[in-house]
Amino acid sequence: MIALPRAVADILKILHENGYRAYAVGGCVRDSLLGRTPHDWDVASDAEAETVLALFPHTVGTGLRHGTVTVLYPAMAVEVTTFRRDGDYSDRRRPDSVTFTDSLREDAARRDFTINAMYYNESEGLIDCFSGREDLAARLIRAVGDPLRRFDEDALRILRAGRFAAELGFAVEGETRRAMELQKHLLRHISRERIGAELFRALLGDVAAGFGLFLKTGCLCEIDERLSIVTVGRLTACAVLPRELPLRLACVLMGANDPGQILRGLRVDNRTQRRVCLLLDHLDDPLDSDYAMRRFAADWGTDALKELTALRAACGGNTTAWAEADRLGRLLKEGMITKKELQINGADLLQVGLKEGGAVGALLEQLFDEVLRGNLPNRHNRLMDEARYRINNG
Repeated sequence: MIALPRAVADILKILHENGYRAYAVGGCVRDSLLGRTPHDWDVASDAEAETVLALFPHTVGTGLRHGTVTVLYPAMAVEVTTFRRDGDYSDRRRPDSVTFTDSLREDAARRDFTINAMYYNESEGLIDCFSGREDLAARLIRAVGDPLRRFDEDALRILRAGRFAAELGFAVEGETRRAMELQKHLLRHISRERIGAELFRALLGDVAAGFGLFLKTGCLCEIDERLSIVTVGRLTACAVLPRELPLRLACVLMGANDPGQILRGLRVDNRTQRRVCLLLDHLDDPLDSDYAMRRFAADWGTDALKELTALRAACGGNTTAWAEADRLGRLLKEGMITKKELQINGADLLQVGLKEGGAVGALLEQLFDEVLRGNLPNRHNRLMDEARYRINNG
């Protein structure tokens, strides 16, 4: 028994009452059987789009050409798609044409993987034409039918196989895996945005199951030959890191001549690019003192320091890296300060006789650095005394 959201149950009920077959389908069924909370719910039915538009008051014709209508409820939006057979895929991504059918099995036969080709409603229970439940139990990603044909139709499925493996911790079945390797050249037909999105989701999951599969099947080098720098050892290090994209990207791109160019090629957003490059640029910085860590945190932020320390520990794994982690933990407990938290400002310096101009900023920086070194407490009166002394004896 799968617990259907109220909106989905209502859609199925209305379609049934009007003489149509209807089922929850795809990832929502898969995730429900795995005990996971589905992010989206989709419905498949023999009702055509015009019928769905007529039966429900609040709808959007999001994909009428392919038989898809989005039914809007206050708490969620549900895509309802007519059973169909797909025509040729000349662009290796979407069918040129579709033919609507009343056959659930024909609809299931066009889907990507067996675990995504299961249907459910409360009256009929689970309908599983291609042994998807057995593959769930065996923790396998298996193409529906001929994997070569599935990937030839839509090359993005090559990356989706690895991404599902990473997100679910599954293995890819042998024939499906071999088809990934044989058809990897088709990835050139896929947009860089879509490629990047699948790669990054795989990188944030079970790295060995997903990203490691892309490495071993040659998909990474097919996407960008500069990704030949990625090694199994690097992915092993990556797996122990927190599931944060900049951190894991920095790990796999260590040693790249121009990581920024690779990231831009994969359409990584500017903020993530900057953080990855920051980590790689400072990978060899000495962090062997309290001052060095405080200085880095002041310049680049505490989060960046945490990420850099974690990256060095995962990739170095030596006593120096672990000592850095211990030092960071202690300093975080003691508290790191930023320049904004310095208990003196430019107005204070002007009051004690410093003239306006660059000298104000320079003296504030000197005082802040002394606080970071532990030579001065971050207290207003003590900082004012030091400022007066430096101004009068400058």
